[in-house]
Parts: sequence; C-alpha cells; structure tokens
Amino acid sequence: MDEGCVLSLSYRDKALTAAVYDRAGRLMSSSVRPLSDNSSPPDAISPDEILTSAITLLEIVVRRAGISPYDVCAIGVSASPHAVVAWEAVSGLPLFSFFIPFSDAVGNPDVRLKSLQSRIASYDISSQSATHQIIIGGIESWLIWNLTQGQNLVLDAGHDLVRLKDVATDGEQKWLQDLGISMVKLPRIVRSVGVIGRLSAVYLDGARIPVTAVTNHQSAAHLGAGIETAGEAYVSYERDGFAAVRSHALSANIHSFPGTLLFTQEASVNPFGTDDHILVGRFFVPQLALAWVDQFASESPSYAEISAAISDGDVVVSNFSKSSTERAAIIGITDETSASDIYMAGLRALAFTAADLLDEFSRVTTVQIDAIHCERIGYGTYTFLSLQAAVSGTRVYVHEEDCASLGVALLAGIGAGIWDQQSVFAMLRERSNIKELDVPDLPKLREHARLTWRKLSQQLWI
Repeated sequence: MDEGCVLSLSYRDKALTAAVYDRAGRLMSSSVRPLSDNSSPPDAISPDEILTSAITLLEIVVRRAGISPYDVCAIGVSASPHAVVAWEAVSGLPLFSFFIPFSDAVGNPDVRLKSLQSRIASYDISSQSATHQIIIGGIESWLIWNLTQGQNLVLDAGHDLVRLKDVATDGEQKWLQDLGISMVKLPRIVRSVGVIGRLSAVYLDGARIPVTAVTNHQSAAHLGAGIETAGEAYVSYERDGFAAVRSHALSANIHSFPGTLLFTQEASVNPFGTDDHILVGRFFVPQLALAWVDQFASESPSYAEISAAISDGDVVVSNFSKSSTERAAIIGITDETSASDIYMAGLRALAFTAADLLDEFSRVTTVQIDAIHCERIGYGTYTFLSLQAAVSGTRVYVHEEDCASLGVALLAGIGAGIWDQQSVFAMLRERSNIKELDVPDLPKLREHARLTWRKLSQQLWI
C-alpha cells in the first residue's frame, strides 16, 4: 500500500499536466498533454478538451504510479488566473471561453471592468441567461465543477475575475446584470487550503478523492521552486511570462512600466509569519516577436550567438508605444537583417525585461534579488538562461521538475493534513535535481547593454 499519495492537475502554457507524488513529496508518475497546435489562435481555449484530457490524464498517472486510486488522499488543481470560461449550469454546455487580454488587466480598474464587460457582451448570451442559469469562472472552476459533478463551484483568489469583481462596489453580480445577463452564478472564492469537495464516484474507481487545494500556476510554481524569502524570484519564460517574489502587501508602492503588469496575491503558504503576499510581474511583448519568428525559423540559435547577443546587435524589440501592451515593435531592420537577428533581439528584450522586473521587485520589497529560479519551458533554454544570468548578474537555478505541478501537490497535501508548512519547505530543501548556472563577470558590459536597450526602446513609444 502507498497510502498518502497526492494528485496534482495543472493547466499552464496551453498544456495540462497530471502527476502523482508520494508521502515524501517524490514524483511517482506524470503525464503532459498539449491542448493546442501551432495553427490555434494564441488565446484559444477548449473547455471540453481540457475536461476530457484531465479525466484521461488522472487515470493514466495513477495507473503508471502502480497504485490504487484509494491510495490517493488528496488532489490539487491549478490553472491560469487569466482564463475565463462560461457554461450553462444545468446542461454543462460551454458557452464561451477566452484569456483576459493583457491590456484588460492594466490601467484604471473601472476601465478594466468595462473592457471585460464589452468582451462578454460580444458573445451575446443575454437571451440564454433569461431561461438558463449561466456560470462564469476560471479553468479551475470548470474542472472542479465537472469532476465533482456540479457539487462544488470555486475560484482561486488570485484570478483576474476576483480583482475585477472587487471594483463592482454595488453588488458582485451587478457588473454582469448590466449586460442583460440576468441569471448568473459566480464561484465561491477560495483563499486557503482544506477540503473543497470530493471527486465524483464515476471517476477513479469511485475513490471520492477530496479536492483540498485550488490555486493559480504563478503561486504554485513559486511554492514548488522552494522560495522562502523575498531575495529570490521565480521567473517563467513562457508565452505569457511572469516573475514572482515574496513580499508584504505593498500595492500602493507598485508601479508597472511599459510592457509589464505588477500586482500582489495572497501567499497560499506562509510558514514564517512574514512576506505574506506574492508580488507578480507579467511580461508579454518580447515573446510576441519571438513567436512571430518561430513561424519560419528553421533552427534555434547557438550558444555563441546568444552569448554575443548580450550587447551586440542593431535590431531592437520593444513595446509599440508606452501604453500598448499587446504589440511588439522591431526597429533597425535592413536588407541584410536575418530571422536570427530578430530572434536575438527578442531574446535580448526578454532578458532585459525580466532584469528590469527584478530591479523593480528589489525597490518595492527593499530586498535585493540575488537569485532566479526557473524551468526549461517556453524560451527558457539553457543557452538563453545563461544570457539571463549575464544580463541580471544574479544566480540562476534551473529546476528539472515541474514547479507548478509540485507546488499545487504540496498545497493539496497541506490541505489534507499529511504535511505542514515547515515540513514542505524541509522537503524542498532536499531537492537535488536543480542546476546552478555560472554568472559571467560582465557588469560594465551588462549595464551598458541595458541602458542602450532602454534608450532605443523609449524612442519607439508614441
């Protein structure tokens, strides 16, 4: 018997991952399923595909782990905090789904709310809501509602909908009723771990596994990386990149800069009584240029090319304007410019943007960021991460384990009572599948390159 195992289900970067961990927090089995191909729109979400993949993956990982579903004591679910799903409450039929655009999440809260209202209104579901109750939530809401057969409707406290709903001061459903959506049901917001519900008996041989954690992939990855203090950051270089550090709730002191969005979330685990929030910074623009080049680039750049890209190159990638967050500008192109030149410029912009975010984190938290934790996902290859180490001048730790999957599993274990917060961090300190990259000693070159990039970028803004 392997009693005390924990399941995790994690949606991240257009892929779904299921995994099983034993009582010591060791990975027993995992399986990943991409949920879109290169022809899919960047913001495409298929709720039915996500659900059927989740059911299949849970069965697969339990079988591969060689355990019975009855050996599993808890399951945790994490997803993107920027994805919205709407469905009919009776039939479970999905009505629409989308990722909240980067631009909808920045600026004045009232403007953000009106932008979201406009997007929902474009789906014209007011006639359906007159006769059928409509549910609006996140991917985690959709998964848990279905896996518990409609018994539990919840939403992670870090979801964009929570922050947007908070500005609707005259009633939490008024902002939807203004659109003519009369019969709407919103999920219960979950702010702590503990039993939320149980899987339906139709899944996993009727084991009725308790759902004990729901969170977002940003907080989950930060925890899974084992970050305990404000002096270390987790950075992800996927299509919708982000950096995260521990901090106090200092929202009044946070200032997003062009191409980024900074906000705080309550920390799911806070074993030391301080730094009770997660400060998150999103960045998106450099990846637009890189994804564009990916469509026709034949091969990845070499280590020598990326090393030279620290300070060399006449092409610059930056924001299209000071206020725009969803358009990338590429300048300096000549008839001799190659796809590789543009790709190098995108990597420089990606490394410089992350480094600038770390500087802002240090300013806000008053703690110098001296280490980056990351994984080899998205554009986070070993060669690029060496460039990041040179640009930011910080230690870079590359985790071979899926930090988001591990993080939500640890939260589920805490929620089920098999671990406490101190034992979780004790287990994380024993992790050995982490590689530390050398930091090139190039302070003058590094600072000159960043200043040049900033100066040229600012000349673009209109």
